[in-house]
Amino acid sequence: MSYNDNVKIKAYSLFIQGTSYEETARILSKDFAISVRANTIKNWSEKKDIMGYTWADYRADIRNVARQTVESAEKNRLVAIRDKAQTLAESLYDQLTADAAPKVTSAEGGVYAFKSISDFMLKLDAKTQGNMNVVVVIQMVIDIFGEVPEVKSVILKHWKKIEKEIRVRILHENPDDPDARKMIEG
Repeated sequence: MSYNDNVKIKAYSLFIQGTSYEETARILSKDFAISVRANTIKNWSEKKDIMGYTWADYRADIRNVARQTVESAEKNRLVAIRDKAQTLAESLYDQLTADAAPKVTSAEGGVYAFKSISDFMLKLDAKTQGNMNVVVVIQMVIDIFGEVPEVKSVILKHWKKIEKEIRVRILHENPDDPDARKMIEG
């Protein structure tokens, strides 16, 4: 039996989406008021076109492009997170080194603080293939600063102001992100 192009295009579209041959046959029969068997659809999908590709080849290509697009978006998101973490670290550093802030009382304390921040930035760079969000990054930075007694006391003293600034900056960087808004309002 010969089927019109609209039937085959719909079958192809459903195949690309991962619909089974049986389900595709059911949908086509219903949508076009025709009788089509799953085996017919399977034969269409396995027949090579003029380029030598089957439907499965095209589906694999589409999935590969989709995966690459997601990976690229994730890498861009992680770069943005790293940039925000650096901005946060610079902001905290500026607040800690202001004239009114207590000074580091020992060279060891200063070296430890520098080492902790450096370790954090190296770990963040190493996680560019991982999945981190802004909240995790902020918590890591605050935890690192909290490990240095001189820095911890300043953070505790100015916590309300720091927290407010973090919220303002996150919202400023992500004005349309519902998750950022929930975090700020929550």
